[in-house]
Amino acid sequence: MLHTPPTFMLGLFFLGLLLCIGRLYKDTWDRIPKRTVRG
Repeated sequence: MLHTPPTFMLGLFFLGLLLCIGRLYKDTWDRIPKRTVRG
């Protein structure tokens, strides 16, 4: 395994978690009918 600093691994984990949550949030947001749609 690569010898990476804990902060880097934590940041990578955080990024992955944020991406997963963002995707779920976007999927849920798309299901909700919006009154005003802004590009």
